[in-house]
Amino acid sequence: MKKKVRFTITADPDPGFLPRLLLVFSRRKLSLSRFYFEGPAMGNELHCQLELKLSETVLTKIIRQVENILGVRSVMFDIIHSDDKAEFQYSSMREKDYGIIN
Repeated sequence: MKKKVRFTITADPDPGFLPRLLLVFSRRKLSLSRFYFEGPAMGNELHCQLELKLSETVLTKIIRQVENILGVRSVMFDIIHSDDKAEFQYSSMREKDYGIIN
């Protein structure tokens, strides 16, 4: 069963980020119902939010692909009910966002 999912992605400013991100969805022939993109003017980060309907098996594959895109700092997604309330929420961040020194 397909569910409505909202992704929120934060990335380093990289001119190739947006095409690589959209390629993940176009390869699977998934159409986005909403898409919002904010450039690096605020805080030197790119912010992207998109919404689409997909199954849970496709969702796990897409999450792994998005997390592996060069420059992605964090990925969050919400599974949305019909009344626009979050049913489930997931978040991941790269180590550099936690300030870990290697």
